[in-house]
Order: sequence, then C-alpha cells, then structure tokens
Amino acid sequence: MARKIIADELSAPGLEEAVIYFHGGEIALHFDLIKEICDWVWEQDIKVKVTFAASTNGTLIHGAIKEWLGTHAPKFQLGLSLDGTKEMHNINRNNSFDKIDLSFFKETWPKQPVKMTISPQTIGKTAEGIIYIINEGFHVSANLAYGCDWDHVELKRAYARELRKLADFFIGNPNIALPIRPFVKNLELLGRLYVNNKPQIHKKWCGTGEFMVCYSPEGKRYPCQMFMPSSGNTSEVPSSIGGIKVFPDCETCPILSVCPSCYGYNYLRTGVLSKAPDDLCDYTKIETLCYSYILSTMLRDANRYAHTRKMSDLTKALSIKGIKYIQETLRDELSSFMD
Repeated sequence: MARKIIADELSAPGLEEAVIYFHGGEIALHFDLIKEICDWVWEQDIKVKVTFAASTNGTLIHGAIKEWLGTHAPKFQLGLSLDGTKEMHNINRNNSFDKIDLSFFKETWPKQPVKMTISPQTIGKTAEGIIYIINEGFHVSANLAYGCDWDHVELKRAYARELRKLADFFIGNPNIALPIRPFVKNLELLGRLYVNNKPQIHKKWCGTGEFMVCYSPEGKRYPCQMFMPSSGNTSEVPSSIGGIKVFPDCETCPILSVCPSCYGYNYLRTGVLSKAPDDLCDYTKIETLCYSYILSTMLRDANRYAHTRKMSDLTKALSIKGIKYIQETLRDELSSFMD
C-alpha cells in the first residue's frame, strides 16, 4: 500500500521535492516497516528530492533504531516531543523524561524544533518550560494541547502571565531567536491593512488541501492527518479545502488575518473549517497582544535584536502600524486576563 501511494504521489507532473511524513501514534513501534519503506524509495530511480520525517516521544530511540537514524540523517528528519522541564514532561507523558536521549536529538538534528505541548496542568510553567528547552540548545515550537477544556478564566490569566515572563526573557536576551510558537506574529500584514484602511482578510497558513495530503493505512486519502478518524474526526471529509469562506462570527475579529487556527481541529470541534473553537480564541489573542509588546520593544533598538535586525524599513514601518492596531483593539478586550 505504501509503495503504491508513494509511487503515485512522486509521479505528479512538475514535482521536484517532497516530504514523506510518517504519522502516529508512536512511529518507533513500527520502525521495521518505516525502514523498509525508506529503503525502497531510496532504491528507486526518481528525480524528485525526497526527505522523510516523523515525530516521536523519544522513549524508543535507542540501540539499533538510534544507530539507523544517525546514519540516515538529515534525509530522515525526526522531531522530538518534549513538554518542557522534567516535571512538566512527566505530568503530560507518564514519567517518560529519563527515557529520552536528548543529546542524540540535539546533535543529530540541531535545527529541528522540539514540539512542546502545553496542558492545563502545565500551563502555569509555560515560560519555565520554553526557557529550559532553549537553554538545552534546542529550537522550540509550543502550543496548547488539543482536546482539553480551556474555557476557564484562571487558565487564560495564567497563560497571559507566562507569556509576559517569556516576553521579558527574549527582550533581555537579544541574540536568542523567538520560538516558532506560541507567539502569533505577522503583524506587518495587519499594518498593511491598517494603513490602507482595508478589512481583515482570511489567510490560509497551512498546506491542507493544497500541497499536503494524508493516507490512512487502508489507503484512504485525506487533506491532512487531522481529518482522519484516528484524530477524532468521524464526519464526512469536506470536498474542498481550497476557497474557504470566513465564518460570519469571525469577520469582525481583529486578528482574523493572522489567526493560525487548524482547519482539521476546527472541523472536529465546530463542524466548520474556518471556525476556531470559542475556548481557544482568547488564547490566540493573548499570544498576539504579547507579541506586539515584544516587537514594539525590540523595534526601538532594532539592530540589537536577532528578531528585528534583518527587517526591512518597510516591514518595520508596517509592523509598527500593526502593533498600534493590535494594542488599540485587544487591550480592553483582554483586560480581565491581563493583571
């Protein structure tokens, strides 16, 4: 099944490069099958540049598996799920921290971000967890866990406090790059709309339904893994993920243009591709407002910070407008969460 799927996909006209991503569950549980698929692809006479990728909890990456991965990096990229400090990780992932060889991941894939999942039980240590991962020498991308009940004022207040701690950390360490998440960026886009007096727009931030496709073990095709039954989606897969219309309730949202909501999770929770669950909206706004504070501070001395050093004058000017827009529209709305 895998051979047929891969052969069909790699024969697409004009395709020059592809990433084949193994998705679980824990991929190391079926590593012999993964090796067989990789070896088969590498033996083929194809013109497409292929990279394999996967995510893992790291607990089984030892011995022969570890040796094989070390031999085949970087054409096999493996991302680690690491949920912060040992204490935080063990809360989320069943006391598995000490089973992970952190040095192996850092040395083998030095540019691969670690995936940090924030749960309601660990949200009060978000800043500590991200800073710990950075100090361990990793890049990091952190986000709230899907499937949890986030509709609690105390959790939103805790998140705002933690992101302010992170803001102070990055402002005080100008040569440390900002993480991919949790901050919502792209404020120059909001600035461009603000300057030209244009309404908010819907912008698609992922490849779902375009350059991304996912297959089940039975060979059924999905727009991405979040639409698969294994992710909880049991509704019929929507026929088109291309021209998605903005949900009416979202049309007046001040951060519509930069909202990074997941179409698959939206569909699972709300039944609408473009409608994010209400309990997550405030968190995304908090992320955006906190980033506006970081960026406004950094732009006052732009050459000092890695994040702003290479920004063009136009991007800086538009970002300043975006910051003004965000702070004017979100400060009062989020005041009950911001101490």
